[in-house]
Parts: sequence; structure tokens; C-alpha cells
Amino acid sequence: GGLLKSLCCIAILGVAAAITYRFGPWYKTSEPDNSTTFTARNACDGCCNGLKSNCAKPVNQVTFPMVHNAHSSKADYFLAYNNNKNLEEALVAGYRGLMLDSCICDGSIGEYVQEIFNGEDNGETYLGFCHKSCDAGVRNPEKLLSNINTFLEVNKNEVLILE
Repeated sequence: GGLLKSLCCIAILGVAAAITYRFGPWYKTSEPDNSTTFTARNACDGCCNGLKSNCAKPVNQVTFPMVHNAHSSKADYFLAYNNNKNLEEALVAGYRGLMLDSCICDGSIGEYVQEIFNGEDNGETYLGFCHKSCDAGVRNPEKLLSNINTFLEVNKNEVLILE
């Protein structure tokens, strides 16, 4: 009896800690919007994806460093994140391949808690970029794709591969 109660309490505290970590008031939903932060580090005049020799090549003859689950990062407070830095920082650092997973978020309890902290109401279901579950973290497609567009506008000779 006592052991079972202790295990239940530990499980409840573990879930509460995970929810607090993931959806706490420090959780930020603002996306970078200052285009000066989107300048590629390896940018140079006349370069394409960091090298002048890439400009004349077809896409299938250029190597693209790729980020798996580019939307899933520690910086964006994902649980079980794939990357320490967010997608925007990866673009600036030189990654030009982005693997993105889209999902339909279903309004589960974790999402509901996140919406309360963020002052949002996404409705019952909505599209997001997530890794397996929207409860483990989700990025707004409109904001994320807008940031990719801004990066391409600032870095006109860069080519991206989206998967």
C-alpha cells in the first residue's frame, strides 16, 4: 500500500515537472524577426551556398549539410529535442537542408496548458511542425516558413532543400 502510494506520487511529480519544464511561463513563442540576424556567416560576394564554384552547378551536384527535425530544438523548449540550436541559427551557421515534420495537433491536455501560458487559442486542431507529438513541442508553420523566407530574401544566392 505505502510503496504504491509513493510510486504514484513520484509519477505525478514527474509529469508535473515535465509539463512545467515544457509549458512554463518562460516558454517563448516569439520568433526572430530582425532580418540582420539572418545573414549567413559564410556569405561572400558572388558566392552561392558559401562558394563561388557552386553558382554554376545544378542543385544535384552541390552538397547540402542537412538538419534532421530542424524545427525540434532545445532553444525552442522541445522535449526530446534533436538540436541544441533552432532552425534559424542553423541557417545562419551554414546548414542548407532542412528536414521538417508536420503534424496535426489535436488539442490534447499538454497543448491546452501551453495555450494557457501563451495566451493563445489554436482551436481544436491545427497544423504544426512537431516531432512525433505536439505535446513534446510544436513550431508555428506560418512563423517558421516566414523566417525561412526572410533568410532567403537576405541571402539571395543561397539555395535550400526542404524535406
